[in-house]
Amino acid sequence: MNCSIHKETFNHIINAPKYFSEGDLTFIYNSCDDNCLGFILPRRLGAAHQRNLFKRRCRSIFNAIRKQAHFINFGVIIKTKQINIPFQNLNNAFINLSNNMVSK
Repeated sequence: MNCSIHKETFNHIINAPKYFSEGDLTFIYNSCDDNCLGFILPRRLGAAHQRNLFKRRCRSIFNAIRKQAHFINFGVIIKTKQINIPFQNLNNAFINLSNNMVSK
């Protein structure tokens, strides 16, 4: 699955009033034509290999939760204050996001 976001889709999601925060992570989400995941990761957060590791972990968790939950199509943009977040904490944040989306 290619999770990349087109500019129009990114703008559609970023202008959505649906936010979910947990710790240093902020999830901005909205319904879309297809499941997609985007990131707001400035260079000041760390070196490229660290930012890429963070994105790989998020994509892996996103795909696993998307397959388990069978949601309607949605797009998520992740904004974070730090990228050195353990995998288990990321996983818990995504699970809480999916529970929050189901409850609404």
